[in-house]
Amino acid sequence: LASLDQNFRQWENFFETQSILARDLRDFESRTRGILPINDQQALMASLSYYLPVYRALIRKGTARSLRSEAGRMEKAADGAAYRKLINQIPKFYSSPVPAETEFTIGLVAIPGPKAASFATSLGAVESVGVVMGEKDLPGTMGVIAHELCHSFSTVGGWSEAFRALNDPHAAMAFRNLEESLATAIGNGHAYKTLKGEDDRASWYNNPVIEAYARALYPLAGEYLEKGLPLDEAFMKRAVALYGKHVA
Repeated sequence: LASLDQNFRQWENFFETQSILARDLRDFESRTRGILPINDQQALMASLSYYLPVYRALIRKGTARSLRSEAGRMEKAADGAAYRKLINQIPKFYSSPVPAETEFTIGLVAIPGPKAASFATSLGAVESVGVVMGEKDLPGTMGVIAHELCHSFSTVGGWSEAFRALNDPHAAMAFRNLEESLATAIGNGHAYKTLKGEDDRASWYNNPVIEAYARALYPLAGEYLEKGLPLDEAFMKRAVALYGKHVA
């Protein structure tokens, strides 16, 4: 079952990535041709073609102008020296094998608001980011983008043996939750503060364990980013200690 679930997520991510990169439905059909059996591909395209006018009427028509405006504000924020410096530090922090000059595509998904819930997904060199219309939270959205970029560059999974060797009762859970918590500390924490000038007092993550762990890691991650240090065994030992003190 775990294997089937993983395969489903891989195909889901593939189709979502192509939907972001495609210019239109015809381009999407061309990009995904040969992946599904012919009958399934035809059924998929028929369904998308059927619902396209509905999407345009209910979502696109009322959000296109606002989304373009928000994208312009985001591009301007991304060009800021402090934010750009932080983004450039991320691959160094993770000692990522992904080249720092890799071009990333940020796909913005309009979510009619203002009380809707947002979402974001890292898809390798493509990041899917939901933008709640009317929310006017530029630092929050830019923080989410930084969060997803952390996942793209992350090497946390390679530290499992180091955690196991610590022989600490909290090591297993500290490692299990490190990937998401560290991205949250950097993106929702440091990237937000870089643009806003103060910490985000609202919830950073809709999970109490990730929320507490991310805030505990926040100063430690900031210390490493500020000094240009990569993840190391000393960081991992301190992370486990922080998990035991603030989360467990």
